[in-house]
Amino acid sequence: MNAQIQNVPNRNEALRERKAHMAVLLNLVDRLSSKATNVQTMTINLIKAEMSLIDSQL
Repeated sequence: MNAQIQNVPNRNEALRERKAHMAVLLNLVDRLSSKATNVQTMTINLIKAEMSLIDSQL
């Protein structure tokens, strides 16, 4: 049986909420990293990549 397709407005709202959450995380990581370690740099890059993916889906 095929799964039901999610309503577009609900999906878009969920993506917007996820993007807002990612923005908060990015600000938190950026603020705490005066001297960024490799892990912090990778985390920042991953958050930015996730936000770009969300933008492309919106």
